Amino acid sequence: MPPTTKPCAQAAYISPGPTPVATRLQFPALGLVPFAMMASKDGSYGYEMEIIVPKDSNMKSPTDIKSRTLAFISPTSSSVNNKPSAWLKSEFGLFKDKEFKTVFSGKHDNSVLGLVGAGGIGLQLDSSISILAWTQVSLILLTILATVIVSEWVSAQIRHAII
Repeated sequence: MPPTTKPCAQAAYISPGPTPVATRLQFPALGLVPFAMMASKDGSYGYEMEIIVPKDSNMKSPTDIKSRTLAFISPTSSSVNNKPSAWLKSEFGLFKDKEFKTVFSGKHDNSVLGLVGAGGIGLQLDSSISILAWTQVSLILLTILATVIVSEWVSAQIRHAII
């Protein structure tokens, strides 16, 4: 919601991550106040996080993440980056980008596709672009270009030999 001095809505739902920013840090003069949160009918609430791996993976606990790559959705998301990173650090002593490498997939579906092998270099490219890692983006694009050139050359050689 853009900053304004005039109310443009009576209520808005925002996820837990931006709530402190909207209410206290960025727009304190607006006097925004959180007054409700989503909960089950029985009044219970909470946060559930899943770490998923391929079924034949030898990773059986969070400590097995060490020296591996973990896909998060977005570098700016509380629920799919900040909270899981803090949990892995506090509960297992796993520091993001030290004990394990991170990539950002852009959306939940991409993370799942990356697990089953459908993410390929496009997942890595999207992740590098999202974190503005331009050197890595350039290297990936050059790799794609070289792969296309070599495969086209091989294809032309095969066609020439057949025809």
